[in-house]
Amino acid sequence: MHPLATLIAVILTGLRAAIAASAALRFRDPALADRSAIRTALLCRAWYYIARTTARLERLIALWHAGALPQPRAPRPTPPATPSPGATTAPKPRLPTRQAWIVTTVGHHAAGFASQLNHLLAQPDFAAFAAAAPQAGRLLRPLCRMLGIPTPPGIARPKPPRKPRVPRPAPPPAEPPRHGKYLPSQMRRYRPGPIPKFILRTA
Repeated sequence: MHPLATLIAVILTGLRAAIAASAALRFRDPALADRSAIRTALLCRAWYYIARTTARLERLIALWHAGALPQPRAPRPTPPATPSPGATTAPKPRLPTRQAWIVTTVGHHAAGFASQLNHLLAQPDFAAFAAAAPQAGRLLRPLCRMLGIPTPPGIARPKPPRKPRVPRPAPPPAEPPRHGKYLPSQMRRYRPGPIPKFILRTA
């Protein structure tokens, strides 16, 4: 087995052990009985997902090392799911998509394995593998997201091109400021008029 595949398998196997220990602790703790069933189901699903990802990465690294990598295929459109009549099976819980949710749920043990995987993905061996096998990005991007580590540049999803900005229409010319009901050009011609006589009498 290639050393890169060995290191990835060791790190992800340790991560699965930490997830299993956390799921067992939540299941046995009576203080977490209200949310233990949902959390345990999500952790079990994450455990199986990481196990499948580990096996696929090992197979992909072995093909890369043997020089027999298949050409990446274009993504196929997913047909809409049509449940069979009479089926009453409950839908499987979907994994969360928020950043670093495994580390938040499992704790510092998962954070340690996330740091080890982040260090491994920054090595030159992985950069060469990612350049030769872009299919690895589809396997590692969700894993990096759930562990809260940055996605390496070799497997990062390219950003969509930004739409060109449409120039805004020019604003209409501003009206000259008014001082009361007279324009500034009419201020010199303003005359208040004679003082009323009743004011002069009272004075």
